Amino acid sequence: MLDCIFGYPSFGVVTPSRRSGGSIVAVVAESVFSGVFSGSALPVRLTATGASDGDAVHWILVPFGDTDPTAAQVRNGQASGGGIPADSGSGAWPDPFSATLVSGIARADYKVVVVIDNGALSNVAVSGAVEVDTVAPALSSGTGADNAGDLDWGVTSIEASGTIHAAMRLSGDPVLSAASIIDGTGNVVDTDADATPTANAANGGTFMAPAPGSYVVDMVQQDSYGNRSAVVSSPDVVIAAPGPLVEDDFEAYADGISLDSTANWDIAFKKSAKAANGNAVAASSSKHGAVWSPAVSFGSDFYAEITDADPGGNYVGILLFYQDTDNYYRLTYNAAGTLSFRARIAGSWENVTNAASPITPGGSDTIRLAWDGGEMVACHNGTEQFRLTPATIPSAGKIGLMLRDEGDRIGKFIGDDL
Repeated sequence: MLDCIFGYPSFGVVTPSRRSGGSIVAVVAESVFSGVFSGSALPVRLTATGASDGDAVHWILVPFGDTDPTAAQVRNGQASGGGIPADSGSGAWPDPFSATLVSGIARADYKVVVVIDNGALSNVAVSGAVEVDTVAPALSSGTGADNAGDLDWGVTSIEASGTIHAAMRLSGDPVLSAASIIDGTGNVVDTDADATPTANAANGGTFMAPAPGSYVVDMVQQDSYGNRSAVVSSPDVVIAAPGPLVEDDFEAYADGISLDSTANWDIAFKKSAKAANGNAVAASSSKHGAVWSPAVSFGSDFYAEITDADPGGNYVGILLFYQDTDNYYRLTYNAAGTLSFRARIAGSWENVTNAASPITPGGSDTIRLAWDGGEMVACHNGTEQFRLTPATIPSAGKIGLMLRDEGDRIGKFIGDDL
């Protein structure tokens, strides 16, 4: 609902006698000036000659192109010909007064038509054109979706005006009010807006990387005249915790795909055959290794990890900074429970280091080799076993895994930033 302010006092006007020869002298309405309709008010300035305190001021709002009504019609709240105006009201001279414009006045140019009644009707005074709109926008089809860890929201509007505001809240929290959505107050996790809405089309935006959780997006549109739509909401949107940068679950390959036939692996040493239950290899006197072939942009500190690891045949292992068969860093875990690190630099071994005591293999262990602050860190089942600074500091290379003999098994390979 929007306020219309009338009745500014006349200025620099001499008010003559109200009576002449016993008759009431009608006021002369001189001018009506309409300011810019904005927010909640249409400012109107009315000047007149002969008006006195308490004289009734009657007004109507009609489309600018309509024929001007008679003074009697304005007094009676009618448009020309006795029709119904867009709105009408009355007040008293000279104090400003407020009348609430009815909702549903479509956006268009209108004029304010005024008469003053002091017992006799004044002439009709008419303002210039002023654009008015009290029709609230309408939103529908609120949507929300997880987009690789971002939350995309969308909504359809009937009006291409103003701004569509969106506020994200936790699922289960109460629906936000329009004011809370616009101001970002209350149970608001984050806010966003579409300042260029399109009518009868999809509008929206994106909340960047919210924390994992379940959310709802509440939306409201406020047009350029302050009219607000009803609040609409998206369905619940679940943002899952981000997965690792590299992950391959070998046991998911029930059809027995071999490592070197998948798109993500290159053979580092010798072809490793894929058994139906994990990554076993055929009996051989030569080690088997594979490296992750797609480009991965790790941070300065990262790790590679094998889970459900079983060195039942000889050993399983991890490769870091693999460049070729003569340059890489490896951590192996053998059937005797020995966790061993060594670096192969220009075809020679460096930094041969074993854990202080053997670990009893459990048949489904987790082994990790991390590059952390310039040190190699070896872990077994989440517990650090040792760390060291390599004699030759690595610069670049790929991550990968190793299996030695038949019976060695790895269930999953993971690589990610620390």
